[in-house]
Amino acid sequence: MAEDSLFNDSPEDQEPDEQVFQSPTNVYNRATARWKASQAQTGVQFASYQDLVQYRSVSKSAVVAIAVSILSFLAVLDFSFWWFLPATGLVLGLLALRVTTRFEQHISGKRLALAGFALNTTILVVGGTLFTIEYLTEVPEGYQRISFYTLDAEGVSTANPISQEIYALKDNKVFIKGYIHPGVNGLGRIQRFVLVGDLKTCCFGGQPKPWDMVEVALKKEHHLSYDMKVHKLWGKMDIGGGGHIAVGSTKEVTGDNPLQGGYYAIDADGVK
Repeated sequence: MAEDSLFNDSPEDQEPDEQVFQSPTNVYNRATARWKASQAQTGVQFASYQDLVQYRSVSKSAVVAIAVSILSFLAVLDFSFWWFLPATGLVLGLLALRVTTRFEQHISGKRLALAGFALNTTILVVGGTLFTIEYLTEVPEGYQRISFYTLDAEGVSTANPISQEIYALKDNKVFIKGYIHPGVNGLGRIQRFVLVGDLKTCCFGGQPKPWDMVEVALKKEHHLSYDMKVHKLWGKMDIGGGGHIAVGSTKEVTGDNPLQGGYYAIDADGVK
């Protein structure tokens, strides 16, 4: 019996003393089973670790940079007003690139950040270049560039609300940019209107300060339609006093509170 069980592959049938002597095949099978079980357990743990590594949060700055780059196309239309959009997107893209590079194992979105950075940089460079070229070439020959900042008379004495520097522009040929005030005589073709310097007054109306408005009269061959775009015009500057109804303002448009005129007027030679 002992001789038969020396190479017996079934240890369950062996007596305790006889189990000391097992066949090489039995020992090999049991060792192989244990090794496979160990490998299976290790594989499960490795798979779990891989799943944990693959789950990474996306950089919020990268997502916002992409969103801002879409809005940044407004800067191509009006760079002087919307320039801050591509500039903001560029900064967010740089921040996202730094974070996704430094914490690559925890935060994803590096390609997204790179795309946002590239798009905003391109728009900023292209928009800025076009704006610079336009700025250097937009003033017709013989006209002087002015702005609503130039015409700002706030802080000047009440008795003399127009400074000597501003009054020196009277009868000069000037070039200025601005927005059409909504208190105009109709929303079709217009030739007489008030020009204001910011979108707030342009969009929401209201009575501008007398130094924040320019009354414009176009020639017969020129006309505009009310919109919220920047318009360029050039012509002869006139400076007077307030206390009159603004050009283009009628009761049909403004009701019982017509728009009051300001200090400045331009008889426009051209408009864009």
